[in-house]
Amino acid sequence: MNPKPPQEAEKIKINVFVTNSCNAGAFSSEEGAPPACAFCYRNPEVFTTSAEAVRLIADYLAEQNIYRPLVLTGGEPLLSPHIDLLVERCRANRLSLCLHTNGILLDQKKMLLRHIELVSLPFDGDDSARFDWHRGAGYRDRAWLPSVRLVKSMERNIAFHTLLTPQNIDGVDEMANIANEIKPEYWFIKQYMPINTAAKNTEALHRAYQLAADLYKNPAACARAASPVLWI
Repeated sequence: MNPKPPQEAEKIKINVFVTNSCNAGAFSSEEGAPPACAFCYRNPEVFTTSAEAVRLIADYLAEQNIYRPLVLTGGEPLLSPHIDLLVERCRANRLSLCLHTNGILLDQKKMLLRHIELVSLPFDGDDSARFDWHRGAGYRDRAWLPSVRLVKSMERNIAFHTLLTPQNIDGVDEMANIANEIKPEYWFIKQYMPINTAAKNTEALHRAYQLAADLYKNPAACARAASPVLWI
């Protein structure tokens, strides 16, 4: 007999931090931009793990009968030397996977997308100037746009995550138009509180959050429930 699926309230999402190494500095940042990728709350120490630990974690998660996706994140998860093994093991255990990435290495790792249900990419502005201020000159045209096209061409679900700053908060309406054209599964917007980037523009903040919430296909996804975190 198959186990009874848990009720919606019992389902959980688990963020799996596969590395805290990051390649956000691959593109030269503009003067005054947040250090590296300010959206990423990684530890200063770069940690590594073993292939055996990856196998054990994937098998353990499968045994827990988890029904919501595992979110592979970091740092930049595609930098992990064990990302292929982790994806392979999780899929062998019939675990659904989401990938939270900056997209810089996505073309090199595109075969992994066959096993990924959703890819979440940064969405920093409505034009190249705003994107490149946050992530470095050339990022939008050489990394973000090709990643969006790749994910869509492979018929994977796509999502966006945005860090609100003074450089992009006045462009959220146009960003919403772009998002509506691409049709992401969701658009997650947050404010980088430690540097207090956009707090004074309260009206724009509320507008940004509402625009993002309107894009959710499932209103329940707007709930900000805490997620277990695993560092492997």
